[in-house]
Amino acid sequence: MFLNHDTYERHYWTVRLLGPTIAGESVLDLGGERGLARFAKGLEVRDANIVGPDAVNDPGRAFGDKSFDYAVSIDTLEHMPKEARGEHLRQLMRVARKRVVFCAPIGQPLQNDFQRRLLEAGTMDDASLQYVREHLDYGLPTPEEIESLLPGVAVDWYFSGNVKRYMVPGKPPESRAAQKAIMAVALFINWLYNATWLYFKVGRKRRAVTNRFYGVIRDLRAED
Repeated sequence: MFLNHDTYERHYWTVRLLGPTIAGESVLDLGGERGLARFAKGLEVRDANIVGPDAVNDPGRAFGDKSFDYAVSIDTLEHMPKEARGEHLRQLMRVARKRVVFCAPIGQPLQNDFQRRLLEAGTMDDASLQYVREHLDYGLPTPEEIESLLPGVAVDWYFSGNVKRYMVPGKPPESRAAQKAIMAVALFINWLYNATWLYFKVGRKRRAVTNRFYGVIRDLRAED
């Protein structure tokens, strides 16, 4: 419950958007880093991480057709070139028997501006800065882009968050006591979001302030 709220939300809702599941069913997390299993209790989760920005050799190709009940991609599309995204999504559809769920920060003006301000602030650690650079270098995806990459595929769209509520991190105060106090307050607010607001956060309405989209592809059996 003390996981970063943004991380908690995307894993929690990805599992929820799988729909009714049966214990023992299998999920491929394509691009995952071993976080989904905490939320997918009773399901067999397989992680296939994409290492670095080169997604040309998508690891989804290592798995057979319809070899998993479900396939998901959690905040991975924005870390690969646009020309690789279609192949990534098609691999998800190929290996899943029942449903595909994917999500990413949405490429809208307010979100793009927020990403630029994060980079310019220079207060993040090196790994986080690299993620933000990839967001800007590759461009954040949009539902319209995804639909153009998957012609004829029906995708149900869901949206979450308000990017205006996210703060650009500033430099911490010099006082160790002040740092601890700020951290304690931040952890409490984060826990409160995870425990309450999270459950009502995702809906079908897209707004200019939307932070993230989720795509659900349900009709995979029809392609067999």
